[in-house]
Amino acid sequence: MTGQTHLLKAASIAALVLLFLACALAGGPGNPMDSWFAAHAGGWRAPPAVLDAALVVTWLGSAPVTLFATAASSLFLAWRRHGERAAILFAGVVLARLSIDGLKLYFARARPPYDIHMFHPYGLSFPSGHAGNSMATYGLIALLAAPARHRTPAIASALIVALFVGSTRIVLGVHWMTDVIGGWSAGLVALVLVASLSRARTAA
Repeated sequence: MTGQTHLLKAASIAALVLLFLACALAGGPGNPMDSWFAAHAGGWRAPPAVLDAALVVTWLGSAPVTLFATAASSLFLAWRRHGERAAILFAGVVLARLSIDGLKLYFARARPPYDIHMFHPYGLSFPSGHAGNSMATYGLIALLAAPARHRTPAIASALIVALFVGSTRIVLGVHWMTDVIGGWSAGLVALVLVASLSRARTAA
């Protein structure tokens, strides 16, 4: 890895960390952007088709789905005799999830008021676990489990899925906008760090 590549990755991580900290320190109920999105989310999810679609897409970022996808992908890699990739994938997703849970406890931000009663979100708000875990999980699966010739479109697809999952958390009214941006940032940091660690193993 060249010095220029090292510098680029370090700059990317630094920018993501700064964005995360800005969302952590300035976000929440007193933030005008957060308040605006929270006030308008009810109208966005009012059409039944939008609400149903958001509930389906948000499910892709849930713990059962992301952990199942991680386990299945890790087993697939192990079956293909890529034991190191399987271990990195599994450990990367688990560590990212534990880190996000720990950050939730540290910042202890309350969720926004919500008015839908088909489910009640539990836990703390910042950063969004669905946003962060979907970014880390699907990004790492694409990075480590996709064949080399399909890796770039797989990573692009993973990022798009994570963006949609995070967006549903705002539409459903269960997270502030800065929760979701912070979650995406945390997931991307995990993705960049693991990409640096596994670069030589993903070249094939």
